[in-house]
Amino acid sequence: MDADLDIHCGVTVGGLARDSGGWRLRFADGRADQGYDRVLLTVPTPQALPLLADAGIAPGPLAAVRYQPNWTLMWTPAVPLPDHYVAEPGALGDPIAWLARGPESPAALARHG
Repeated sequence: MDADLDIHCGVTVGGLARDSGGWRLRFADGRADQGYDRVLLTVPTPQALPLLADAGIAPGPLAAVRYQPNWTLMWTPAVPLPDHYVAEPGALGDPIAWLARGPESPAALARHG
């Protein structure tokens, strides 16, 4: 990253606007900051849409994005899993990223189409 970047972490942006001086950010705590050449949004679509609307930017294809419910289970088995369970290793050395019984695993689906 460039040392000249002004990066804000751990703050909530409540508004975004552009004027002749560049981009202005309005933080949820009432503070404001301005004069940015560019702003990078790295938030989920439901959070990005109000910021884009606040700045007068049409959402384009983002308006059609819908999220489905997602369940996550965090579990550490006390004993080794039976052979009919398949565990796929995760990124960054996580011991398990995906677990399934038999043919439902990503590896099994890839092997058998």
